Amino acid sequence: MPIQSDYNVEYWTQQEQFYLKQLEEDPAKSVRSHIGLAAVYEVMSRFDDCFLHCNKVLELSKSGVDIAEAHVWMGRAHQAKKEYNAAIGHFLEAIDIDPEHDAAIEDVATSYSELKDFANAEYWFNKLGQIDGCEDIAWMKLADLFYETKDFDRAISYYEKCIEVVPDNIEALCGKGRCLAEKKLYSESIKVFSEAAKLHPDDALPQYYLGVCYQDTADQYRAMHHYMKALELNPDFAEVYNNVGKLYADFDGDMNTAIDYLEKALEHVENARLRQMIYINLTRLYGRIANYERSDYYKSKLMDDLGFGGFFSGEEGEGEEDEGEEE
Repeated sequence: MPIQSDYNVEYWTQQEQFYLKQLEEDPAKSVRSHIGLAAVYEVMSRFDDCFLHCNKVLELSKSGVDIAEAHVWMGRAHQAKKEYNAAIGHFLEAIDIDPEHDAAIEDVATSYSELKDFANAEYWFNKLGQIDGCEDIAWMKLADLFYETKDFDRAISYYEKCIEVVPDNIEALCGKGRCLAEKKLYSESIKVFSEAAKLHPDDALPQYYLGVCYQDTADQYRAMHHYMKALELNPDFAEVYNNVGKLYADFDGDMNTAIDYLEKALEHVENARLRQMIYINLTRLYGRIANYERSDYYKSKLMDDLGFGGFFSGEEGEGEEDEGEEE
């Protein structure tokens, strides 16, 4: 039965029951049942059960295909537990059996990446790129790897290889544009994002990045135009609300409108780092319009989010009262 990437309790519980029943009623399919259960339990984060059923496969089967699959699921369980060296051992076992096992190769490269062993990560992602049908995945992974390590020239080279394979790949196009922007090559970056927007007129991402480029070059009117286009396409885009708020504060000095947009950003934000930055900006903006109650409220939200809720409250309260007396 097919494996879903998204964790859905009802679906995976049904899968578990299916394989348990098959294991009981059809001994001839016991190995495939154990593999199915290993996959289910890895997704459900029941890692000991995953290992149990993988070891059953190794005990019962002489098939290289089955054994390789069991090692992949054990590797993924270790990977999920951040036990990357153990994961790598299992993925390499699978690759020894099948040198073109694309899932094992991708997973071993990812594990090396998590260990910051970028030389081995690059080696294995390049191996993945030599397998038919896996080129775009491999080049994209390598491009993202080098983007994260701020090696923007190498990242661009791999984004371009990915674009050669899939010319309308929006992630690769936007990745290349982001690298060019990081290198301050804004005119080139804008060309890439404009091409992405042309190829994907219903996607907010290129519009967002165009807004960022124009904002970074102090062209606030074009920036605002592209941010508004992004919000038309995706009204839940927290980063856009945040950046529009910054535009109103920095260029127009309109603190109230800036606050409105930042508070809209909070309604949609999922990224913890961005949420904390919004709290910082709201703390400052409310302070600038002398609404100290709201400023203190967002300062408290920031402290809570950072895990310091109430830790400094007594001392800070006393300090604020002292400042008021001095004035």
